[in-house]
Order: sequence, then C-alpha cells, then structure tokens
Amino acid sequence: MKPEEFELLIIFLYTGDVQFKSVSELCSGLYVASLYKLSSLLSACTTRIQEKLKEDSGNSLLILQLDERFNCRVDNAALFDQVDDLIKKDYRQILSSGVIDELESDTLKHLLQMDLPLPPWFPFQT
Repeated sequence: MKPEEFELLIIFLYTGDVQFKSVSELCSGLYVASLYKLSSLLSACTTRIQEKLKEDSGNSLLILQLDERFNCRVDNAALFDQVDDLIKKDYRQILSSGVIDELESDTLKHLLQMDLPLPPWFPFQT
C-alpha cells in the first residue's frame, strides 16, 4: 500500500469517508478491507470498483490481479465472479487494452485457465 493510499485508509477509519478513487486505490482499499474485515470499506470499494468496471472493462484485469496477488475472492466472491464474466464477454477488447503488459504471471495463468480463444499476439499460448 502506497503512503497516499494509507492516508486514505486513516481518513476512512476516523471519518467513515471513503476517498479512494482510482482503480489502484480501490484495489488497495479492497485488500485492506478484506484483510482487516472492514465490512463498510469492503462494501464501498466493491461498489466503486463495479462502477469502474462499467466505465472501462480493461479495469477487470487489474482487479483480477488483485485477487491473484492477495486472494480477495474469499471475501468478495460476487465481485470477482463479475470480473470473470466480464473478461469472458469482452476478452478481445480487454486483452488488447494494453494492460496485459503489466500483469503478473499468476494473473496470466488465470487467463489461460479460463480457456478463452486467445488472439495470436497473446504472449503465452497453451
């Protein structure tokens, strides 16, 4: 968690005001909420992440990576099921979004296990 994101967490703990805005900040908030069982923060971050998914489906890979890194699916299965469904639906657009270059190996492995018809330029083929 970056210092700026930690500051947002402290603000939330003292005021209940959720000021996480970017996908990265929201993912950090979701992780911390899962880790420390902060149900109101978990709910607020989930709602805002769902809004971000509607704005840009490319965000789904970044959110998927959060699950791969921190195993947040346990506390928020519905959100990550939504992410998986979105990836299956819009995988061509999502994979060509440029975000793919920033993904970690576990996230790429998850994509391969989803059994999607991958475009020929995809870096790892089964």
